[in-house]
Amino acid sequence: MKCRVIIKLIAVCLCCLWVSQAQAQSLTDSLADIPSLLLSDHDDEASDLLTALRGRCLSSGNDTAKFMYDNNMGLLMMKRKRYAEAIKHYRSVVQLSEKANLKGPDYYNSFLLLGMCHQRLGQDSLAEKCYRTGLLKSFALDDLANITSSCYLNLGQLYEDRGDSVLARLCYDNIDPKHFFDLRDAKADFLSEDGETKAIDLRKKGEFEQCLPIYDRLLARTRKLIGTQNEDYARLLYSKGVVLDFNLSRPQEARPLFKELFDIRDSLPQFNIDILEGTARYLKILAEASDTTQVDSLFPIALDYALRSSDERNISQLYRVVGNGYYWAHHYRRAIPYYEKYVSFQEKESGLSYLEIPNMLGVCYLATGEPGKAQVLLANLMATYGDDIEGNADMKMLLFHNYGTALMRGGLYKDAVGFLEASNTAYKAVVGKDNPSTLEYIEECKKHL
Repeated sequence: MKCRVIIKLIAVCLCCLWVSQAQAQSLTDSLADIPSLLLSDHDDEASDLLTALRGRCLSSGNDTAKFMYDNNMGLLMMKRKRYAEAIKHYRSVVQLSEKANLKGPDYYNSFLLLGMCHQRLGQDSLAEKCYRTGLLKSFALDDLANITSSCYLNLGQLYEDRGDSVLARLCYDNIDPKHFFDLRDAKADFLSEDGETKAIDLRKKGEFEQCLPIYDRLLARTRKLIGTQNEDYARLLYSKGVVLDFNLSRPQEARPLFKELFDIRDSLPQFNIDILEGTARYLKILAEASDTTQVDSLFPIALDYALRSSDERNISQLYRVVGNGYYWAHHYRRAIPYYEKYVSFQEKESGLSYLEIPNMLGVCYLATGEPGKAQVLLANLMATYGDDIEGNADMKMLLFHNYGTALMRGGLYKDAVGFLEASNTAYKAVVGKDNPSTLEYIEECKKHL
């Protein structure tokens, strides 16, 4: 990923160079194809093409071709960890840029890449000189923050290795948080973005425990370099919390992570979805733990934050998640107002929440002695989404069971039997056997017919 970030920058930078002579156009066209080969890890193909073009580039008298050749060769050598050879090519890039007095991003980027090569060779004093030169030459150029931030990162690490924590901290404080995940680190085995990508891949494979140390390293790195009051830290904190809470069913370990998200909500200048969703999960965990006092105290604050969003779905989801906490803890009476508010938004989210939550609200009504409300709610749900329900056997067996139960408790035994029997049929299709509780209710209804 480090090399890919560099390649993307090079590809853009090349567009800023002088126009080549007409007779050399085919040569520069061929060279312009090489960054895409390196980006797609076709290094051998790129190497063969560079070897074939080398003689023409060096003898052409065309500085554009020489520049492109050295830029591509420098990157190829870095990818192959042949840093001494990469240094020669990047020095040539600097010389050619200064000769033509065209100092675009590629020129300043070369000082960063030279510093990284020297640092990886253990030549720290030369690396420091390259980073400092790059920073001095790019001073006050706002559009180079991604390059200068990487220079500050690596320079800070050099100072930290020497034991000078004060200078290191000054360097880290100059890293632009907006470019944190674009940083090119001379010491790291992979960039932060690569680490997060690896964690996501592990989650897709179901290897959730293996994600945790990766998130721990990424969080520690983020805290150290740019602090905790930024979107990157919020996203990583939320991601680790979800792995613990949802994937590994360890909500108490996730609780302090989500609380931290709640605590930093006012530190970011704009609304942040990770903070809101982390806050919702924090309240859910409190509700599951029957900490009703805390939920009652913090929910208005969370709602106020959700109202900063321009998307009404973020508000409705806050009610849904907190309601779920009470529901799964069997605090049905407390879940009701949250679920009622969620249903009132009439949001059809991705997934089945638009069916599941009304069904769960119906369960709450039944559990608190209000079968009439359950009847009305579930009848409206089936009338609105009948086709969706018929197409999902799991939802059908649950909804029909609960609606049949509501009818039974309302004294409508004949109607109840029809829905309960349909529920049991759907249950058998899914599970492969009868539902004992549904059969019990059917027998109870038949006694009254």
